[in-house]
Amino acid sequence: MFEYVSPIPPELRFTRLQDRQTQVLLPDEPCFPELHAFQTIPGECRVMFYKAYCGGSLWNLIKRYAECEGSVPEPFIWHVMEQLTRAIIFLAAGLTREDLQKGNRRPGKGYKKIVHRDILASNTLLDFPLLKEGDPSTDDDLGDVFPRVVLTNWQNAGREGDAEQWIAPGGFVNSQLLASRSAPQPPDHREDVYCLGRILRMMVTYRDHYKYRKENTIDIDHDQPYLEDWLDKSWKSGVCPYTNELIDLLMHFETSNGIHGSMFDSETVRKKEIFDQGKDVNFLIGTVLPTATKRMRRYR
Repeated sequence: MFEYVSPIPPELRFTRLQDRQTQVLLPDEPCFPELHAFQTIPGECRVMFYKAYCGGSLWNLIKRYAECEGSVPEPFIWHVMEQLTRAIIFLAAGLTREDLQKGNRRPGKGYKKIVHRDILASNTLLDFPLLKEGDPSTDDDLGDVFPRVVLTNWQNAGREGDAEQWIAPGGFVNSQLLASRSAPQPPDHREDVYCLGRILRMMVTYRDHYKYRKENTIDIDHDQPYLEDWLDKSWKSGVCPYTNELIDLLMHFETSNGIHGSMFDSETVRKKEIFDQGKDVNFLIGTVLPTATKRMRRYR
Protein backbone atom coordinates (compact mmCIF):
# COMPACT_ATOMS: atom_id res chain seq x y z
CA MET A 1 0.00 0.00 0.00
CA PHE A 2 1.33 3.43 -0.91
CA GLU A 3 1.62 5.87 1.98
CA TYR A 4 0.12 9.14 0.78
CA VAL A 5 1.60 12.39 2.04
CA SER A 6 -1.44 14.51 1.19
CA PRO A 7 -4.88 14.01 2.80
CA ILE A 8 -6.37 13.58 -0.68
CA PRO A 9 -4.54 11.09 -2.92
CA PRO A 10 -3.09 12.74 -6.03
CA GLU A 11 -5.02 10.24 -8.16
CA LEU A 12 -8.20 11.94 -6.89
CA ARG A 13 -6.85 15.49 -6.82
CA PHE A 14 -5.96 15.28 -10.53
CA THR A 15 -8.23 12.94 -12.46
CA ARG A 16 -10.73 12.54 -15.29
CA LEU A 17 -13.29 11.29 -12.75
CA GLN A 18 -15.74 13.91 -11.52
CA ASP A 19 -15.76 13.68 -7.73
CA ARG A 20 -16.09 16.14 -4.86
CA GLN A 21 -12.43 15.52 -3.95
CA THR A 22 -11.21 16.32 -7.47
CA GLN A 23 -9.30 19.61 -7.56
CA VAL A 24 -8.34 19.62 -11.24
CA LEU A 25 -10.42 17.73 -13.79
CA LEU A 26 -8.06 16.37 -16.40
CA PRO A 27 -9.22 16.62 -20.03
CA ASP A 28 -10.41 13.58 -21.95
CA GLU A 29 -7.05 13.14 -23.64
CA PRO A 30 -5.60 9.70 -24.46
CA CYS A 31 -2.48 10.50 -22.40
CA PHE A 32 -4.45 10.68 -19.12
CA PRO A 33 -5.73 7.49 -17.46
CA GLU A 34 -9.41 6.79 -16.88
CA LEU A 35 -10.21 6.33 -13.21
CA HIS A 36 -13.64 4.70 -13.18
CA ALA A 37 -14.20 4.49 -9.44
CA PHE A 38 -12.49 4.19 -6.08
CA GLN A 39 -13.27 2.64 -2.73
CA THR A 40 -12.11 3.82 0.69
CA ILE A 41 -11.53 1.10 3.26
CA PRO A 42 -11.47 2.83 6.68
CA GLY A 43 -8.15 2.45 8.45
CA GLU A 44 -6.62 0.53 5.57
CA CYS A 45 -6.36 2.01 2.09
CA ARG A 46 -8.06 3.41 -0.97
CA VAL A 47 -8.62 1.07 -3.91
CA MET A 48 -8.53 2.67 -7.36
CA PHE A 49 -10.32 1.12 -10.32
CA TYR A 50 -8.65 2.17 -13.58
CA LYS A 51 -9.26 1.17 -17.16
CA ALA A 52 -6.98 -1.71 -18.11
CA TYR A 53 -4.35 -1.13 -20.79
CA CYS A 54 -3.26 -4.04 -22.95
CA GLY A 55 0.20 -3.01 -24.20
CA GLY A 56 2.35 -3.15 -21.07
CA SER A 57 4.79 -0.38 -20.20
CA LEU A 58 6.96 1.69 -22.50
CA TRP A 59 9.98 0.48 -20.52
CA ASN A 60 9.18 -3.15 -21.34
CA LEU A 61 8.90 -2.29 -25.02
CA ILE A 62 12.23 -0.45 -25.02
CA LYS A 63 13.90 -3.44 -23.34
CA ARG A 64 12.28 -5.82 -25.82
CA TYR A 65 13.71 -3.92 -28.77
CA ALA A 66 17.14 -3.95 -27.12
CA GLU A 67 16.99 -7.69 -26.46
CA CYS A 68 16.16 -8.26 -30.13
CA GLU A 69 18.98 -5.90 -31.17
CA GLY A 70 16.51 -3.62 -32.90
CA SER A 71 16.09 0.14 -32.82
CA VAL A 72 12.87 1.67 -31.55
CA PRO A 73 11.17 2.95 -34.75
CA GLU A 74 11.47 6.69 -35.19
CA PRO A 75 7.73 7.24 -35.93
CA PHE A 76 6.93 5.68 -32.58
CA ILE A 77 9.40 7.99 -30.81
CA TRP A 78 7.69 11.02 -32.35
CA HIS A 79 4.34 9.59 -31.26
CA VAL A 80 5.46 9.17 -27.65
CA MET A 81 6.97 12.64 -27.74
CA GLU A 82 3.72 14.21 -28.94
CA GLN A 83 1.50 12.42 -26.42
CA LEU A 84 3.64 13.02 -23.32
CA THR A 85 4.28 16.61 -24.38
CA ARG A 86 0.54 17.26 -24.53
CA ALA A 87 0.21 15.82 -21.03
CA ILE A 88 2.96 18.02 -19.56
CA ILE A 89 1.66 21.14 -21.31
CA PHE A 90 -1.73 20.69 -19.70
CA LEU A 91 -0.23 20.01 -16.28
CA ALA A 92 2.18 22.94 -16.43
CA ALA A 93 0.01 25.49 -18.22
CA GLY A 94 -3.58 24.20 -18.14
CA LEU A 95 -3.72 24.31 -21.95
CA THR A 96 -5.83 21.70 -23.71
CA ARG A 97 -5.61 20.55 -27.31
CA GLU A 98 -8.45 22.94 -28.15
CA ASP A 99 -6.68 25.86 -26.44
CA LEU A 100 -3.53 25.25 -28.45
CA GLN A 101 -5.45 24.97 -31.70
CA LYS A 102 -6.97 28.39 -30.97
CA GLY A 103 -3.49 29.83 -30.56
CA ASN A 104 -3.53 30.16 -26.76
CA ARG A 105 -0.02 29.91 -25.37
CA ARG A 106 -0.32 31.27 -21.84
CA PRO A 107 -1.91 29.66 -18.77
CA GLY A 108 -5.09 31.16 -17.40
CA LYS A 109 -4.85 33.80 -14.70
CA GLY A 110 -4.14 32.23 -11.33
CA TYR A 111 -3.42 28.77 -12.76
CA LYS A 112 -1.25 26.70 -10.42
CA LYS A 113 1.08 24.28 -12.16
CA ILE A 114 0.65 20.56 -11.56
CA VAL A 115 3.81 18.45 -11.50
CA HIS A 116 3.64 14.69 -12.01
CA ARG A 117 7.17 14.20 -10.58
CA ASP A 118 7.52 10.58 -11.68
CA ILE A 119 7.43 10.51 -15.48
CA LEU A 120 9.33 7.34 -16.30
CA ALA A 121 9.14 4.78 -19.09
CA SER A 122 7.97 2.26 -16.49
CA ASN A 123 5.09 4.59 -15.53
CA THR A 124 4.01 5.08 -19.14
CA LEU A 125 1.57 2.44 -20.34
CA LEU A 126 0.59 1.52 -23.89
CA ASP A 127 -2.87 0.55 -25.07
CA PHE A 128 -3.36 -0.93 -28.53
CA PRO A 129 -6.78 -0.75 -30.16
CA LEU A 130 -8.68 -4.01 -29.91
CA LEU A 131 -9.36 -5.25 -33.43
CA LYS A 132 -12.42 -7.38 -34.00
CA GLU A 133 -12.53 -10.24 -36.49
CA GLY A 134 -13.64 -8.93 -39.86
CA ASP A 135 -12.47 -5.39 -39.16
CA PRO A 136 -10.72 -4.16 -42.34
CA SER A 137 -7.87 -2.82 -40.24
CA THR A 138 -6.95 -6.35 -39.16
CA ASP A 139 -5.33 -6.81 -42.58
CA ASP A 140 -3.01 -3.85 -42.02
CA ASP A 141 0.52 -4.08 -40.77
CA LEU A 142 0.44 -3.68 -36.98
CA GLY A 143 3.43 -1.37 -37.38
CA ASP A 144 0.99 1.21 -38.72
CA VAL A 145 -1.08 1.17 -35.52
CA PHE A 146 -0.02 3.75 -32.95
CA PRO A 147 -1.05 2.80 -29.39
CA ARG A 148 -2.35 5.13 -26.76
CA VAL A 149 0.42 6.46 -24.54
CA VAL A 150 -0.94 6.76 -20.99
CA LEU A 151 0.81 8.54 -18.12
CA THR A 152 0.13 6.60 -14.91
CA ASN A 153 1.32 6.39 -11.28
CA TRP A 154 0.37 9.79 -9.91
CA GLN A 155 1.30 9.10 -6.28
CA ASN A 156 4.02 11.78 -6.22
CA ALA A 157 2.07 14.44 -8.10
CA GLY A 158 1.80 17.88 -6.53
CA ARG A 159 0.85 21.44 -7.27
CA GLU A 160 2.54 24.77 -6.88
CA GLY A 161 1.60 26.26 -3.55
CA ASP A 162 0.99 22.95 -1.79
CA ALA A 163 1.57 23.02 1.93
CA GLU A 164 4.98 21.58 2.81
CA GLN A 165 3.45 18.60 4.58
CA TRP A 166 1.62 17.74 1.36
CA ILE A 167 4.74 17.57 -0.80
CA ALA A 168 5.79 14.09 -1.87
CA PRO A 169 9.49 13.48 -2.55
CA GLY A 170 9.24 13.28 -6.31
CA GLY A 171 12.12 12.11 -8.49
CA PHE A 172 14.78 14.70 -7.65
CA VAL A 173 15.91 13.42 -4.27
CA ASN A 174 18.48 10.85 -3.26
CA SER A 175 17.59 7.53 -1.70
CA GLN A 176 18.16 8.68 1.88
CA LEU A 177 15.82 11.62 1.52
CA LEU A 178 13.34 9.39 -0.27
CA ALA A 179 13.33 7.03 2.69
CA SER A 180 13.13 9.70 5.38
CA ARG A 181 10.89 12.23 3.59
CA SER A 182 12.74 14.76 5.75
CA ALA A 183 13.39 17.43 3.13
CA PRO A 184 10.74 17.51 0.41
CA GLN A 185 11.50 19.64 -2.61
CA PRO A 186 8.72 21.95 -3.85
CA PRO A 187 7.21 20.81 -7.16
CA ASP A 188 8.83 22.37 -10.22
CA HIS A 189 7.37 21.58 -13.65
CA ARG A 190 10.86 21.47 -15.16
CA GLU A 191 11.23 18.12 -13.41
CA ASP A 192 8.63 16.74 -15.81
CA VAL A 193 10.28 18.33 -18.86
CA TYR A 194 13.61 16.82 -17.81
CA CYS A 195 12.00 13.40 -17.40
CA LEU A 196 10.44 13.62 -20.87
CA GLY A 197 13.86 14.26 -22.38
CA ARG A 198 15.26 11.36 -20.40
CA ILE A 199 12.62 8.96 -21.78
CA LEU A 200 13.23 10.09 -25.36
CA ARG A 201 16.99 9.70 -24.95
CA MET A 202 16.43 6.21 -23.56
CA MET A 203 14.36 5.23 -26.60
CA VAL A 204 17.22 6.28 -28.89
CA THR A 205 20.26 5.01 -26.98
CA TYR A 206 19.17 2.02 -24.90
CA ARG A 207 19.76 -0.67 -27.52
CA ASP A 208 23.48 0.11 -27.75
CA HIS A 209 23.70 0.71 -24.01
CA TYR A 210 22.10 -2.68 -23.36
CA LYS A 211 24.50 -4.40 -25.77
CA TYR A 212 27.55 -2.77 -24.19
CA ARG A 213 26.58 -3.69 -20.66
CA LYS A 214 25.67 -7.22 -21.65
CA GLU A 215 28.99 -7.76 -23.44
CA ASN A 216 30.87 -6.42 -20.42
CA THR A 217 28.76 -8.39 -17.91
CA ILE A 218 27.54 -5.23 -16.19
CA ASP A 219 24.14 -5.32 -14.53
CA ILE A 220 21.56 -3.71 -16.77
CA ASP A 221 19.81 -0.68 -15.34
CA HIS A 222 18.19 2.56 -16.47
CA ASP A 223 21.41 4.59 -16.74
CA GLN A 224 22.18 6.05 -20.14
CA PRO A 225 25.12 7.74 -21.83
CA TYR A 226 25.25 11.30 -22.98
CA LEU A 227 23.35 11.60 -26.24
CA GLU A 228 26.45 13.30 -27.67
CA ASP A 229 28.64 10.32 -26.70
CA TRP A 230 26.18 7.92 -28.28
CA LEU A 231 26.12 10.00 -31.47
CA ASP A 232 29.90 10.01 -31.65
CA LYS A 233 29.98 6.21 -31.55
CA SER A 234 27.15 5.96 -34.08
CA TRP A 235 28.88 8.25 -36.56
CA LYS A 236 32.15 6.37 -36.20
CA SER A 237 30.36 3.11 -36.93
CA GLY A 238 28.62 4.71 -39.89
CA VAL A 239 25.21 3.73 -38.57
CA CYS A 240 22.66 6.13 -37.08
CA PRO A 241 19.08 4.89 -37.44
CA TYR A 242 17.49 8.28 -36.73
CA THR A 243 17.04 11.52 -38.66
CA ASN A 244 18.96 14.67 -37.93
CA GLU A 245 15.67 16.39 -37.09
CA LEU A 246 14.99 14.00 -34.22
CA ILE A 247 18.54 14.06 -32.86
CA ASP A 248 18.78 17.86 -33.09
CA LEU A 249 15.56 18.23 -31.11
CA LEU A 250 16.65 15.76 -28.44
CA MET A 251 19.94 17.60 -28.02
CA HIS A 252 17.97 20.59 -26.74
CA PHE A 253 16.95 18.52 -23.71
CA GLU A 254 20.56 17.80 -22.76
CA THR A 255 22.26 19.63 -19.90
CA SER A 256 25.96 20.38 -19.78
CA ASN A 257 26.57 19.22 -16.22
CA GLY A 258 26.58 15.49 -16.94
CA ILE A 259 23.41 14.67 -15.04
CA HIS A 260 22.12 11.75 -17.06
CA GLY A 261 22.11 8.78 -14.72
CA SER A 262 19.66 7.54 -12.15
CA MET A 263 17.72 10.26 -10.38
CA PHE A 264 18.22 8.56 -7.04
CA ASP A 265 21.95 7.86 -7.05
CA SER A 266 23.44 11.27 -6.41
CA GLU A 267 22.88 14.42 -4.44
CA THR A 268 23.91 16.38 -7.53
CA VAL A 269 20.56 15.85 -9.25
CA ARG A 270 18.96 18.24 -6.76
CA LYS A 271 21.33 21.08 -7.56
CA LYS A 272 19.97 24.30 -8.94
CA GLU A 273 22.00 23.99 -12.14
CA ILE A 274 19.73 21.32 -13.60
CA PHE A 275 16.82 23.75 -13.58
CA ASP A 276 18.90 26.72 -14.72
CA GLN A 277 19.94 24.74 -17.80
CA GLY A 278 16.77 22.72 -18.19
CA LYS A 279 13.90 23.57 -20.49
CA ASP A 280 10.48 24.70 -19.36
CA VAL A 281 6.94 24.40 -20.71
CA ASN A 282 7.49 27.22 -23.22
CA PHE A 283 10.04 25.01 -24.98
CA LEU A 284 7.42 22.27 -25.25
CA ILE A 285 4.71 24.66 -26.52
CA GLY A 286 6.87 26.57 -28.99
CA THR A 287 9.21 23.86 -30.29
CA VAL A 288 8.58 20.27 -29.26
CA LEU A 289 4.83 19.94 -29.80
CA PRO A 290 4.70 21.74 -33.19
CA THR A 291 7.61 19.65 -34.49
CA ALA A 292 6.22 16.34 -33.22
CA THR A 293 2.71 17.13 -34.49
CA LYS A 294 4.04 18.01 -37.93
CA ARG A 295 6.03 14.79 -38.10
CA MET A 296 3.09 12.67 -36.99
CA ARG A 297 0.93 14.04 -39.81
CA ARG A 298 3.26 12.20 -42.19
CA TYR A 299 2.68 8.88 -40.47
CA ARG A 300 -1.03 8.87 -39.67
